Amino acid sequence: MATPVEGSSMNSTTKHKTLSCVFKLVGDQMTSIDVAVLKFLYTKIMNDELISNVTDGYSFLVALEKMGRVDETNFKHILHLLRTITRHDLTHLVNLRKRKTVELDPVDVYLIETEHKQKNNSNVSNVEKDSNSNLDRTFSTSDNKPSTSHRKRQRKSCSTTKVKSSRTDNHLKSVDEELEMKKKETCDIKLRVRAEYCQHENALDGNIFSNKPELLERQFEKFAQANTILKSRDLGSIVCDIKFSELTYLDAFWRDYINGSLLEALKGVFITDTLKQAVGHEAIKLLVNVDEDDYEAGRLKLLANLTV
Repeated sequence: MATPVEGSSMNSTTKHKTLSCVFKLVGDQMTSIDVAVLKFLYTKIMNDELISNVTDGYSFLVALEKMGRVDETNFKHILHLLRTITRHDLTHLVNLRKRKTVELDPVDVYLIETEHKQKNNSNVSNVEKDSNSNLDRTFSTSDNKPSTSHRKRQRKSCSTTKVKSSRTDNHLKSVDEELEMKKKETCDIKLRVRAEYCQHENALDGNIFSNKPELLERQFEKFAQANTILKSRDLGSIVCDIKFSELTYLDAFWRDYINGSLLEALKGVFITDTLKQAVGHEAIKLLVNVDEDDYEAGRLKLLANLTV
């Protein structure tokens, strides 16, 4: 899963990513199965010193750089390996693109403006109610019987006030109906959740063997055996689309993902007592991934809902 960073109501400013940043971003989302398969493929290609230092996705990519397979102008080897281990979801991260500059969050501006509008509408409504109430009180508490011409003027004034109030109410209702009828934009955010064993070395040791005469044949046979074992240890995964129509909910969801709250909440759903009993004493972990590009694209769509 991506390394958590602090959420903010402002978009962060970053320069071009360094090669190390790309390795960190991609390597942190590679699973232990991915690393085990890659180490197996490079057992005879990397020297012992490099292969012994490979403990995770980041260290494997660093080893590739030391071998001269990767540099800031050439990511073809990494892209090929990601496709080989069927991690196409990580290929979009292999780049040095520049991020967006700082800009004020439109949501904060919208919420402030909406609050002012609601207060103004409330004040106008209260003034109209007080005016009507005072007018009615004047008619009901009058002790002296007014003249005919005076009564006519009062009726005319009351009638005019009620007409104005009725027009204001109708205008507010038409505005509300127009806003309700306006079609809301929605977006789908893809959530990937996967449970897996923390390590596979014990399961692979002693269970992989080949007596093929050629080195390449032995490597392919061992790879096939390792792949079969790792697939049998697959604890399952889900990919689901979550629909959002409110920007504030989408931002809250993203903050929970970044700060780890979403991961902790999903652990109680996926890592159940039944699953723990099935895996025995082996340690398991949960991997949660939300694509940042999905979030940014969805946020742009939902910003349209703030335009009145």
